[in-house]
Amino acid sequence: MTTSELTVRVETVLRDTPRISRYRLVAEDGLLPGFEAGAHIDVTCPGGQIRQYSLCGAPSSAPEFYEIAVLREEEGRGGSLSLHRDVAAADRLSIH
Repeated sequence: MTTSELTVRVETVLRDTPRISRYRLVAEDGLLPGFEAGAHIDVTCPGGQIRQYSLCGAPSSAPEFYEIAVLREEEGRGGSLSLHRDVAAADRLSIH
């Protein structure tokens, strides 16, 4: 994964539990950089916070999407709350 900024569209938001949501992210131009096991991305949350999330799923050299799981932290610094409250399918996010 490169460190350049990408704009991605939230394809789906799946509420696995009341506190865990999965976000499927697709590239605006259809191309995402490949990744290896243990990779993560920096996500700029709607509230302006930048948080790191591990990529879920099998590593791929040409992924069709990225998926992250986010635990809602009520007592955190606001990034997970911002994602849970303010992000829905079709929204756009900036990632690095």
